[in-house]
Formats: sequence, C-alpha cells, structure tokens
Amino acid sequence: MIENRTRVLIVGFAIATLLGTGCSTASRSQQSSQSNIQPISESPSPEASPKVPQRGTPYPRRPFKLVDDAVKYPDFYQFRERLRKAIKQRDAKFIRAIATKDIRLTLGRNPRTLDTERIDDPKAEIWQNLERTFALGCRTQDKGKYWICPSVFWDWKNQLESWKYSVIVQNKVPVHTQANSKSKVIGFLSKEIVKLDHETDGSPFLPGWIRIVQPDGQIGYVEEQFIYSPIGYRAALVKEDRNWKMPFYVGGD
Repeated sequence: MIENRTRVLIVGFAIATLLGTGCSTASRSQQSSQSNIQPISESPSPEASPKVPQRGTPYPRRPFKLVDDAVKYPDFYQFRERLRKAIKQRDAKFIRAIATKDIRLTLGRNPRTLDTERIDDPKAEIWQNLERTFALGCRTQDKGKYWICPSVFWDWKNQLESWKYSVIVQNKVPVHTQANSKSKVIGFLSKEIVKLDHETDGSPFLPGWIRIVQPDGQIGYVEEQFIYSPIGYRAALVKEDRNWKMPFYVGGD
C-alpha cells in the first residue's frame, strides 16, 4: 500500500513538473517573440516632413526716395513723353533718330549696335528694357541740359553693394512665398532698398521674378516689374543743336 502511494506521488510530481516546465518554456518563448516585434512608427519619414521655410539675415529698413526732375523742365518733360510713346509703339525709327552715331550700348569690350540689339524687331528684349528704364524718374545736371534715366542709378551713391541690393519702385508691393502671383503673400514693401537672396542655393533671378530677403529675414519673391537694380539699364540724354540725343544706353557696372 505504501509503495503504491509512493508511486502515485512520484508520478504526480513528475507530471506537475513537466506541465510547469512546459508553461514556463511557452511563457519564455512568447516573451522572446514579443521582444522581437518593433513598434510601428507614427512619425512621417524625413521625405514626407514639411520643409521649414528658410530665412535670411535680417537688416534695417532703408526707404529710397524716387525723384523725377523732369517735372521742373517742360522741354525735357515733353520730349520724354514722346520717347515713352515711341517705345510703347516700338518705333525703331524714332530711337535711331535720337541715338548718336557712336552710341554706347555695352560696358564690355565687344561693341554692340542697335542692329545687333535687333531694334527693328518689336519683340526684341531691348524694348522691354527701354520701357522699364524710362518708366521711372530722371535726374539732371547742368540745369536740364544733361540727364540720366532712371534716377535710381544717380541716387544710389554706392551706399551699399549694388549687386546685392535693389530698389522697390512702387508702394505696397506684395512679397509671395513662391514665384507665382497666386501664392501666399507674406509681406509688403514700399519704395525701399531690399536685399537680393544670395544666402540660399540658386540664382535669385527667375523669369519675371526676383527672390529677396525681407528686412525681417523672411525670404520671398517679388515680381520683376516692381524692382530695379541700381546698376540696371540707364540712359544719358543730352541736348545738341536743339535736338535731344542719347549717347549711351547701358546696363551693369
């Protein structure tokens, strides 16, 4: 009898041990399996992350007074009105008539002429440049006998590096987030000096647009028609024998 009880106890203990060992092994296996599972990341990948708008170096606002002396000199004022009309009508004959025989059209070594500038082609780039040049005010020397147009070049006076800055030539010019008039407006600039964006990659000059840094450091885009470089195209006009002549029309420095 005692031997039978002993056998029962031994068998029971063995079964219990096996069951316990099996449970323990299964538990460890489950824990090991769970530890190898990586949680799913809820954060977007770097490519999907929104780009942080780049900012440039802030600088103080610098108002720029646009002056037009022509209103004080009726003779020159009337001539400029005729010139503006001729430019609008793409009147090459008028431009040839006021250009001197040795008119200077470049600051470089290679000479250029009205023919090489394709003045007889209404779609030539020179016409757009002439429109912008004479849309702004003019400055005079010698009491109205000698003129520089536009006055931006005259009044710049090398106060800043001309290739780094330009002048906003109208009031309340919108600054956009992209080179697109339908993009968000992030600021307004009015007749002031503005810094061109040379701090980020790529040229600040785009077709019809210029990338700038606002005084507060925000980078945006301004339509080209509202901004003028101090070393942009400028013309000299002088009166010779009762006729107005243009001895040079150049751009650059």
